[in-house]
Amino acid sequence: MIKGVLNSILVLIYFCIFSMNGFSSTWEGIYGGSGNELGYDIIRAWDGGYVVVGMSSSFNGIYYDLWLLRLGEDGIIQWQNRYDSVFNEGAYSIAKTSDGGYAIVGFVDVLSSLDDYWIVKLSGNFQIQWQKAMGKKGSERAYSVISTSDGGFIAVGYTDTYGIGITDIWVTKFNVIGQFLSYKTYGGSGNDIGHSVIETSEGGYLVAGATESAGYGMFDIILLKLDTEYNIEWQKTYGSIGEEWAYSIIATEDGGYVLCGYGADDNISQRDTLVIKVNSVGIVEWARNYYTEYDETAYKIIERESGGYLVTGYISEAGNEDDILLISLDPSGNVEWQKRYGGFWYDRAMSIVEENNGSNYMLVGFSGSYGSGGYDVWVMKLDGNGEVGGDCIASVSTNLMIRDADIIATDSTMAVEIPLLDSSFTQVAPILTNVNSDVCLNAGGAGAVPDNDNYAGNPLAIEKGGANLLLSWDVPGGTCVTDDYSIYRGSLPFSNYDHMLLLCSTLGQTNATIVADTDSYYYLVVAQYQDTEGSYGLDSNDIQRPAAQSQCFPQQISNCN
Repeated sequence: MIKGVLNSILVLIYFCIFSMNGFSSTWEGIYGGSGNELGYDIIRAWDGGYVVVGMSSSFNGIYYDLWLLRLGEDGIIQWQNRYDSVFNEGAYSIAKTSDGGYAIVGFVDVLSSLDDYWIVKLSGNFQIQWQKAMGKKGSERAYSVISTSDGGFIAVGYTDTYGIGITDIWVTKFNVIGQFLSYKTYGGSGNDIGHSVIETSEGGYLVAGATESAGYGMFDIILLKLDTEYNIEWQKTYGSIGEEWAYSIIATEDGGYVLCGYGADDNISQRDTLVIKVNSVGIVEWARNYYTEYDETAYKIIERESGGYLVTGYISEAGNEDDILLISLDPSGNVEWQKRYGGFWYDRAMSIVEENNGSNYMLVGFSGSYGSGGYDVWVMKLDGNGEVGGDCIASVSTNLMIRDADIIATDSTMAVEIPLLDSSFTQVAPILTNVNSDVCLNAGGAGAVPDNDNYAGNPLAIEKGGANLLLSWDVPGGTCVTDDYSIYRGSLPFSNYDHMLLLCSTLGQTNATIVADTDSYYYLVVAQYQDTEGSYGLDSNDIQRPAAQSQCFPQQISNCN
């Protein structure tokens, strides 16, 4: 077993510059190393804070490791582990278990051939209690896991080793000590894949995914209603002449269900976000597409405590790069608000959870626009309107169009099999890891004059450029005359203004590169005119900083000679 660890410099950067009011109810963090880090699920830990699961390629060359990230309430990394079998591993879902622990599902590639369906059981302090890899000659993955009312947990994914088709939906049920309670496959002659599973209020389970073995078009959405013995009670497909997939399903307060994914017409190069509401027996109540002229897909849907739904995934920007998409819907599927988050490259959200009765939402995914590597995990703690605020990466309103989806529901006839299972206990060990993290706390306004009374330009912004920091700002407006700038920095977490001179002159440039450091800082940029430094008004708490009596009042903070 190879246990290689890539030692990287831990850099913690607060993007909220010039005003640090302490920890906020909203924040966002970018976590990554030199390779790719992908975040797929997030939950609140038993003892507070958050647990993120996904995969990382920063520690094992071209291969992915399962990556578990433990965050505090403020988004700061408490610790992180990777789980490495030599080749590829990854996690798609995590759930709390009845014994105070956690269950993680995904895939493991022990022999550098094809993936096995992988389940890892952790204790409440995140020690491995047991782990199982299931598969044989084919490829298997588990995409979703939930705890069940009988004290066990159930997972869903796919297998191409077992079943009667090319790939079949695979549902496995365990108790907390690792004993199988069920491991049935469901499928037809083609490809059938399970993506999401829930426990129903009347007993049994509902599985959502995609099938090409039945339905109307190419791939269609499949719903399987299972009883407590995992036998099919009813099964339905939902489709059109194009392609439809479901990635997430939830039970609703009215006894029905709502699912999300994408729908595409016969030209499947363009995908539209698709949300379908069905009653307790799978009859469609409404189905909506949310679309632009480019691609959109939804990976997760939740029902809000106050009613209605939140849907998240991605939206393409000009048909090229993707941005995170977040849509708020009323109970009838009408848009209440819609947000987009992203940068110059591909950014996607994979999961979202509600907190504090809708006052906050925790969103997880990955970003190619920000961070230190290829893709980095992106976590956002949003307010009830989908905003981070302060100087964190801002949301932009979108203009999705809405139409009723032309969905046809049909009964399907999937077969059920109990495979002759080939499973084994795996021995993948956790390895303590270290990656870079950029955390932005919403601290209110920033810039020399955040109230914009005296400063019409953009406030100071910080981005990562490899391991270094890239600072940029605008020339002050109004009556201020400047010919140079000096840079100060002070320590974080912020308690008082303790900044010291870092750079005497930028030679008149409105940008600077700061070499990476192992500590955390806030930054101040002070304008100069004829070797005299000045201050320009109030901070976001209406406090003069540095102390001055009026706009452009000359004041020497320290000797720049």
